Amino acid sequence: MIRPTQSSTFSLVSRGLNFNFTKLAFAQERVATGKAILRPSDDAVGTARSLSMRRQLGQLDRYREAVSAGRPILETSTAALENASGLITEARSLLITALSGSLSPNDRETIGRQIEQIVAELVDVGNTKIGDRYVFAGTETSTRPFTLSSDGSAQSVSYNGNDAIQSISVGFGAELQLNLPGSELFGTSGVQ
Repeated sequence: MIRPTQSSTFSLVSRGLNFNFTKLAFAQERVATGKAILRPSDDAVGTARSLSMRRQLGQLDRYREAVSAGRPILETSTAALENASGLITEARSLLITALSGSLSPNDRETIGRQIEQIVAELVDVGNTKIGDRYVFAGTETSTRPFTLSSDGSAQSVSYNGNDAIQSISVGFGAELQLNLPGSELFGTSGVQ
């Protein structure tokens, strides 16, 4: 039979107290900082998950910033296209009126001038800018996309942008298209 000595009992109690004191200090540190993992050695798996989540949060912040930057472009484009739709409706109405057999040549000439004015307004809509960027120029945002030229008897509109599409990343593997090139929206053929 083995009898514990006073020295071995004291050593056992002392080790227990030190162990409990260490656990108490660790718990107090966790409560004071509000963090479950204070050092990578506290929880290796938890540390790896935490780092992965921080990386994902950083990506989400970038996506949120991209969406915030893209929103004004989409809002400006939408407003411009609504304006263009109204102008096209007005031009269509004038053309139908001009086809009436009861109008005189002077009346048709007046309608022609009104339509020329609408074309000029459509060119202005096609050249809509947000900041220093043209909205409908494809990726050539510093280039004025549409120019209106006249040779005296006829007007023509030319497209100077490109056909590339701008898009932003809004999620893991998700892209949002910010624009359609002006050549696709308004066409590039001359108006006479």
